[in-house]
Parts: sequence; C-alpha cells; structure tokens
Amino acid sequence: MPEKDVYDTRLFIEYFYSDDADFRRKLKEDLRKARNRMAS
Repeated sequence: MPEKDVYDTRLFIEYFYSDDADFRRKLKEDLRKARNRMAS
C-alpha cells in the first residue's frame, strides 16, 4: 500500500455526480483503507 494517496478533484466530481454505483462503492472502500489522504 502506498505511503500516501493523492486524490484529484475530478475524482470527487465523479464520486458525487456519477450514476455508477459500483464506482462509488469501490471508491468508498479505497478511501477507508487509505491512511494519509490528500486532495489536489
């Protein structure tokens, strides 16, 4: 697992406005696993 995860703001736009429930579920799982999260 990487030391830190950097998330782009485009990812959050997809998260909030996407109709793809599978994508949102996978993203939530990844966000829960990441210890050091950063947004750019």
